Amino acid sequence: MASLILGGNDFINEIKDKYIKSRKADRNLPSLRHLFRGPSIEGITKETERVFEEDPIIAKKAILYLCHKYSGKPLKEIGVQFGIGESAVSQNSRRFAELLSKDSKLRRKADGIKRNIV
Repeated sequence: MASLILGGNDFINEIKDKYIKSRKADRNLPSLRHLFRGPSIEGITKETERVFEEDPIIAKKAILYLCHKYSGKPLKEIGVQFGIGESAVSQNSRRFAELLSKDSKLRRKADGIKRNIV
C-alpha cells in the first residue's frame, strides 16, 4: 500500500476514508483495487443463497453478478471460486444485468442483497 499512498497508517486510513471509501472498484484503475475493500465472495454467496434459497439456479447467477459488480475481485479469482473461466463470469454478469432490467421483483431482491453486503 505504501507504493500507492505515501504516509503513515493514520494518514493512509484518512485518505482512504475521505477519497476512496465512496468509490466503487474500477477495473480501469487496477491500483484502486488494492485499496478497495469490497464484500468477500463468501459474504456475497451466503447472503445471496439466503435470499434465493428457493431457486439455486438464479442464486448462482446472482452470486456471479454481484461478485463481479461489487467484490472488486478480478474475473479470474471469481471464476476460480466457481470453477468457470473469466469470460463465463463476464457473460453471466451481463446476462443477469439484462434480467434485472426486465424483472422488477428480481431487481428488488438484488438491491436488498446489495444493501446487506456493501
